[in-house]
This record gives sequence, C-alpha cells and structure tokens, in this order.
Amino acid sequence: KGENYPSLGIPKETLLQKITVKTPFSWSWLLRKLIGDPKTMLDIGCGDGTLMRTLSKEKKWKIVGMDIFKDSVIKARTLGVYDSIIQGDVIKESAKLVQQKKQFDTVFCSQLIEHLSKEEGKRLLDLMDQLALERIVVTTPRGFVEQREEFLGNNRHQHHESGWIIEDFVSRGYKVYGLGLSAVWRYSKLGRSKARIPFISLVSYLMSPLVYFIPALGEGILAVKKIKNEDN
Repeated sequence: KGENYPSLGIPKETLLQKITVKTPFSWSWLLRKLIGDPKTMLDIGCGDGTLMRTLSKEKKWKIVGMDIFKDSVIKARTLGVYDSIIQGDVIKESAKLVQQKKQFDTVFCSQLIEHLSKEEGKRLLDLMDQLALERIVVTTPRGFVEQREEFLGNNRHQHHESGWIIEDFVSRGYKVYGLGLSAVWRYSKLGRSKARIPFISLVSYLMSPLVYFIPALGEGILAVKKIKNEDN
C-alpha cells in the first residue's frame, strides 16, 4: 500500500482523533459503527485520506479510494490506507467500475455529494446502488450550506453545488440519522465562529444522541442503506 512521496504536509493523526473514534456518538465513532466491518470498501471522494486513516485504524479493510483532485490523491497515497486510488471524475469512474462489474461490501461517500449538482448527485447514488454488496454510507450537510471561503483553498471542486434533505435519502431506501446540533453548527452559528467556545462544542456533543435519532435537529445527514440483511 502507498507510494513513496516526499512530505506533503499531511497532518499526523492527533490524540483527539485517536480517542474520539472510540468515544460513543462522536463523529468518527458513528461513521465506524455504521460502516460495519466490511472486507472491501470503496471510498468515493476520499480527499487526502486522513478521515479514512482514522476510521480504518486496527481494521483489515481492503479499501479503494476515489477523488478528482490530483493533489489530494497524491497525499492519500502516502498514508498506506488504500490498496489503490482512482483519480478522476467520481461519476465517470464509478460508471467504469459498474461496467467492469466491480462491487464492494461497503460504499462510503462522505461530504462529497453536495459538491455535485442535484442531477449529478442522483446519478452517483444510482451508481452506488450497483457498486454496493451490503451497504452504502453517505454523509452531507442537511440542506444547502454555503462553503466557507477558508475551506476552498486551491481546490475549485470544494464549492457546494447542491443541498440535500432527509427525504432525498428516505425515498431511496436509506435510514437517516442526524449529525451535529444545527443550532450550534449551522453556517452562522457559534460552532462555526473563529472564536469558538469549547463549552458550545461540549453542548453539541452531549446532545448528539438526541440529534442522531432525530435527524431534523442535525446540521448534517448520515444516511445508511442496507442492500441485504446483515448480522451486524
């Protein structure tokens, strides 16, 4: 796994990240819980791979990454997380995998679909239905959220092009959960402020079990579709 590249400024996994993946109802704990324990996974919109590095820690998943942004793909290849990474348009590359009759136990797509138009997003969801053997896990903001300027960097693909609501996923057979208390994490709220108050983050975390089961309270959507009955 991985290729030899010079240091590319990829942040090391922090102690907080290591702890939160095992902390009930934290962001990474919820993702790992709902991903299950697949043998194979497709990570669509893998970015620089730092999220999957945390989620796959101590796991033996065989993971294929996919991302359109070359700089992110180069960084992800240094982490040793992915068995292979596909660089290219996620819809075109997913369609190629379908044509090749490739399938994965879990198809994972985190914070990507909002960067596509609504029609493109629907097309990607259709393709994921064909690529997943057991389950699909999608995360996205609830409704349209303007991307903050500081998150754009030199990646023109970071702009948000669409907004997604709970019904968009329920109508496709997904079970939807909530992520992050909207009253804290909405674009204009205190959790997004540069002068973020630690107490606010704590309040949001303490509310996360309620938000999880009442997704209308959440800033984000965590949608899970089981393709077949599973023991886990």
